[in-house]
Formats: sequence, structure tokens, C-alpha cells
Amino acid sequence: MNSESDNRLGVAPRRRIQSELADGSIVDDAIGEARIRLEGIEMTTIVVFVSEGAPTLLGAYTLEGALLVVDPVRQRLAPTHALRMGRAK
Repeated sequence: MNSESDNRLGVAPRRRIQSELADGSIVDDAIGEARIRLEGIEMTTIVVFVSEGAPTLLGAYTLEGALLVVDPVRQRLAPTHALRMGRAK
């Protein structure tokens, strides 16, 4: 989420974390929480505040929380089921 989006949506940074980029470098990022609707599922998720010009991405945390996976063949999101430890009843 860039500063233009966070101002428009009223999302505020809550704390700072370190993130590793694809090139292996470590950067400091601000994170917060936002209420979203994704494929008809409404939920609260973590958002990372990025600099202007950085791509807006949907992360693994949000996808897993919404029980969605990426279908690379059809280039869409597809529903999945939750995974948990233990035995079936």
C-alpha cells in the first residue's frame, strides 16, 4: 500500500518490521491493518506501506486468510480449504 492509498483509505501504520527483498537486501517497512473484501470474502489483513512506484501486491498472509490460491494456468484466484493438524472426527 502506498501513501496515496493509505491516505484515501484511512489506514495508519502500527509498527515497523524488517522485510527481505528479492535481491536479498533488508529494508524497514511500516505495517498496519485494513479491512478488505476479496472474491466476496470480507476480512482484516496486514498491509505493508511501500514507497511510491512500488507495485501493489496481494501477499501470502492475505491469500491464506481468505482461503484462496493462485491458479497460474487460468491466471485467477481459486478457492481452497484450510489445513490443520490433527485427525478427522
